[in-house]
Amino acid sequence: MKILQLNVWGGRLKGAALDFLAKNQFDVVCMQEVMESEDQPVFVNHFFDRAEHYQKASELPHAYFSPNYSVEIANGAGEMKHGNLILSREEMVEKKTEFVNDEYIEKMIFESLPKNNMNVQIVRLKNGLTVVNHHGVWHNDPMGNELSVTTMRKVAELVKKVEGPLVMCGDLNLQAEAPAMRELDFLRNLTAENGVENTLNDEIRKRGLRVACDHILVNDLVKVKDFRVYEGVMMSDHLGLMAEIEI
Repeated sequence: MKILQLNVWGGRLKGAALDFLAKNQFDVVCMQEVMESEDQPVFVNHFFDRAEHYQKASELPHAYFSPNYSVEIANGAGEMKHGNLILSREEMVEKKTEFVNDEYIEKMIFESLPKNNMNVQIVRLKNGLTVVNHHGVWHNDPMGNELSVTTMRKVAELVKKVEGPLVMCGDLNLQAEAPAMRELDFLRNLTAENGVENTLNDEIRKRGLRVACDHILVNDLVKVKDFRVYEGVMMSDHLGLMAEIEI
């Protein structure tokens, strides 16, 4: 199975990630900062790629979208949701969303968007693999802070309850050496194992900042065959990660 991890930056690089998904075959895709709108999709299409577009481009039949918040759009005629997305070739037999900081916020305005109401998606596939998708709380230091530790401990508590093979993906907003990442030391961190020093796309950011804040982690019931970072591929302000696994 090939797993893709990608923070899509709200889908504002329209078509870039879609083209990549159409040209590459993955069995599971985990995304963060995904946009969707049920009542104003045409309006949102002018500005962003949406969850529906990623599913169509990937040709993966099963999707699970979990918003962190929604924003009023089109002069209050509708709303746009922002959150995490899991796509899968295998059927999803169980799925749930848990908030590890704050809660879902409805119909915000752009000037007051929340940064750290973050959820965790946990999906069990028909083949027995559990997929965890999380966008970690943000702090301007990739070593995190006390909130980083508190929320990651909650994530770890949820993950430890999972039985069977597991893969966890996410833009965790932390580098592997951060204290909060010690909560996940019961998993193999493929980003750290492979010596990845950067998962940010500096072609977009132009900040000279190199931080490996995107991660794919697995438990001992998963065999890792390959791992790579898609350097030089313009899909987002983050780089995509891929892990090929067997269970």
